[in-house]
Amino acid sequence: MINQKGHAEVFIKEFLFFLVFWFLFALLGIAATLLLEKLLAIGSFSDLASTLTADSQPSARNTVRYYLIMSHSFMFALPSLAYAIWWNRAKTLSELKLNRLPQLQNILYSGGTILIAFPFIVFTMWLNQQIPISEVMMEMEKAANEMAQNLMVMDTPFEFILTIIAVGATAAFGEELLFRGILQPMIEKLSRNGHVAVWVTAILFSAIHFQMQGFIPRMLLGAFLGYTFLWSRNLWVPILAHFVFNSSQVVLKYATSVEVEGTEVEFSEVIIPALVSLVLVVVLGNMFRRFNLQKSAADTNENSNENQIVNE
Repeated sequence: MINQKGHAEVFIKEFLFFLVFWFLFALLGIAATLLLEKLLAIGSFSDLASTLTADSQPSARNTVRYYLIMSHSFMFALPSLAYAIWWNRAKTLSELKLNRLPQLQNILYSGGTILIAFPFIVFTMWLNQQIPISEVMMEMEKAANEMAQNLMVMDTPFEFILTIIAVGATAAFGEELLFRGILQPMIEKLSRNGHVAVWVTAILFSAIHFQMQGFIPRMLLGAFLGYTFLWSRNLWVPILAHFVFNSSQVVLKYATSVEVEGTEVEFSEVIIPALVSLVLVVVLGNMFRRFNLQKSAADTNENSNENQIVNE
């Protein structure tokens, strides 16, 4: 009980300090937004985003993309980095598990698995859409989906690259830094259970997107990313997997004009691909886990041998 009380006290202390950093950077982000709105004389970024259409000028779409990069940075990446540096000092990279490059096998396992998971994700989206929500929430989600689709209109290579940066790189790095780099280790220390930490963080990850019709697939995505971090103990692995997941949708849209999110499908169309996808995800996920368990055991044996040689 004493140990559990100590873990709870440490968790509360860490979490409160992080909230202070998050709040300060949120205020800085609001100030930066207001300043840019005045300098660009555009009224507000939110109004500009809500009025986007498929026929909007590329400059309008790019302005919103720049805003997304800035707002996402102030909400996720910057407060997480500032807090980690303040809390860990010289050990920041090692504590965040960013001090080692990921192994090629982990990149291939995680990246390949998350791509193979697409049919199963589409099925969970279909399931999620069967849950009734209020008319107000439905309208909010419809508006958010329309804005996202309009931002995925890319008429030039520059728009494509900027969208990859905004939707792929910035989101992947910032969100993984916050959820898997900061929150998941905090919750794991408190609960002393990696699985609890993965799923609690996954729920928070999905909830912060404020889209109920995508809650289940985003929660499962968060759990997948959480397990890649739990098993590899390398934050670059979920960052790269998240980047692959987001960017693949941008590439698909740019190359084929196929819409991934918001697509209306029938149960009969998705159930078989979803089952095949799920089986492959389980198989590849187990291979990923076993690879990292073997690597961890090998590293432990190597360290033991080195210590034995030093002692002799």
